[in-house]
Amino acid sequence: MPFSKCLGNDQVKNRLLSMLETKRIPGTLLFSGLADKIPFAEAFAQALTSSFNVHQYKPEGKSGMHSMGSMQELIKEVHLPPFEAPYKVFIIHDAERMLPTSSNALLKTLEEPPADTVLILLATEPKSLLPTILSRCSHVPFFATAKTTETKPWEADLIAFLNGSADATKLETFFTDLKEEESIQWYKEVDLLFEKIFHYHHSQGKPMEKIADLIQECRDAVQSHIKLKNILEYFCMALLRKQT
Repeated sequence: MPFSKCLGNDQVKNRLLSMLETKRIPGTLLFSGLADKIPFAEAFAQALTSSFNVHQYKPEGKSGMHSMGSMQELIKEVHLPPFEAPYKVFIIHDAERMLPTSSNALLKTLEEPPADTVLILLATEPKSLLPTILSRCSHVPFFATAKTTETKPWEADLIAFLNGSADATKLETFFTDLKEEESIQWYKEVDLLFEKIFHYHHSQGKPMEKIADLIQECRDAVQSHIKLKNILEYFCMALLRKQT
């Protein structure tokens, strides 16, 4: 699948294309976030090698986990030469569904993959992986992608406040009226808001590392089942402190 078929996440797309152009390919990559990461992983793999050299591992069985057997198979395949191509690529779907024993078995392979091997781990939430796994990966965060460019009224009010064009009263009203819904759709809408603020910072030439860390911190809070209202309040206050 070519990158032209990968929708949204242009910054991720540009980063991956830059890796290909400069030939600086990390041995182990972690694609994380709510967005659909599979097309990007497959397009990146296709750009590196032939389909014969792309190996995909998915959770299996009634437990829906990556078994020790499948990870041992991956480790064995890693040490085989690629078939008529410079690289072989391993894509591990739902990497957070590896058993601790499977994760530990992979550690050495993730830390020192052969020069002709690229491993891509796909995970919705990186904090669900073992810290020892995270430390061995080059992290590529994804944002949920909106199907429309329409900005909802509550998003407009919030972004206006963050941009300095609305007073604190509007922010207080926003949080007062905020529904206490904990639905999947609401989580996705909040993630889209994070994406819009992220792109706003980028367009203004502001430092990206701090905002990216803050967004990841809020996503970690979501995984800890903290109420979205509290997360958004913290996000806004922390963002304003970073701007001053």
